[in-house]
Amino acid sequence: MDKEGDDFISKKLMPVIKCLIANWDVVNRREAGIVLSNITGSGVNAGKAVAAMAKVAKNKDGVKLLEAHMASLRQSYEDWQEATPDMLEEGKATDDELDAYQQAEESHEELYSALRSQASRLSQSLGVGKLSNKKMEPAMVGFVKEGMRYAFSCPKKGADDDQDLFGDRLSFLGPLKMYLNWVKKNLAQKAEVLAEYQERSAEFKRHLFFDEEAHAEILKVFGDDFEAVLKSRKVVEIEEEEELLEEPVSQKRKSTGNQSVSSASKGSSNLESVKESDEESPEHVPGVFDESDGKRRRSTRAQ
Repeated sequence: MDKEGDDFISKKLMPVIKCLIANWDVVNRREAGIVLSNITGSGVNAGKAVAAMAKVAKNKDGVKLLEAHMASLRQSYEDWQEATPDMLEEGKATDDELDAYQQAEESHEELYSALRSQASRLSQSLGVGKLSNKKMEPAMVGFVKEGMRYAFSCPKKGADDDQDLFGDRLSFLGPLKMYLNWVKKNLAQKAEVLAEYQERSAEFKRHLFFDEEAHAEILKVFGDDFEAVLKSRKVVEIEEEEELLEEPVSQKRKSTGNQSVSSASKGSSNLESVKESDEESPEHVPGVFDESDGKRRRSTRAQ
C-alpha cells in the first residue's frame, strides 16, 4: 500500500491512532512508537495526523508520550543497524560487488539522516519554548539520561557484554541530540545531564573492552558533538537543527566503520502489529520516565 496515499492514512494509520488515544492510559509504548515513526517519511498528511495524535497524547499523559518517543527512536535505530551492509572481503570483490556495496552504503547513510530527521520532528512536536506539561520537565531529563545509557550500553552475548559490538550504539547520540534544547533551558537540568554524560563517557573509557585505536575516534565523532551542543549556551531552533541534518553521514563515518537507521525511520507501514490484543498489549507497566510522588519509578521491562 502506498504510504503517501489516502488509503494508508484512512484504512491503516487513523484507525490505529484512534485506538491508541482511546487507550492512552494503558498504551503500549512500542506500538505507539511504530505510529510515531510515521511523522516523517510517510507524506505530509500522515505526518500531520501523527503530530495531531502527539498533541492529544501529550495532554493526556506527556510522560508516556516521551516513553513512546524513546521506543520509536530505538526501534528505528536498531532496524538501521540491522540494515548495515555486509563488509566485502578485501581484494576479492568484483567491480559489480563494489558498486552494489557503495549504493548500499549510500542508502544506509540516507537512513541515518532520516532517523535524525525523525528525532527532530518528534522533538518539535512537543511544542515551542517551554514544555507546557510540568511533569514532562523532569521526565525529559530522564529521557535524555536513558538515551545516553542506551548509547553507551553494550549488546549482550548470552549474559555477558559482546566484545565485538562494544561501542556499536554510540551513534544513537546523533538523534538523541535533537532533544537537548529541552534540558538546556534549565541550568540545573543541563548540569545534571552534562554530569551524566561525562560519567558515562569516563566509564566507557575505563571498560575492559575499550581500545584506544578502535573506540576513541568513534567516541570523539559522536560524543564530542553531543557534549558540545549540550555545553553551548545557544538554544538551537528547529530550523537550524534541520540544517544540521544536511551534513553527510559519510563525513562522520570515515573513521567509525559501519555503525549502522531503519526503514522505520522513514515511517512504518507495519501497522497490523499495532492492533490491540490481549497477547500483544499487556497492562500498563510503569516506565522509566513515570513520576510518582516526585520520584522516578524504575521500569520492569527487559532492556
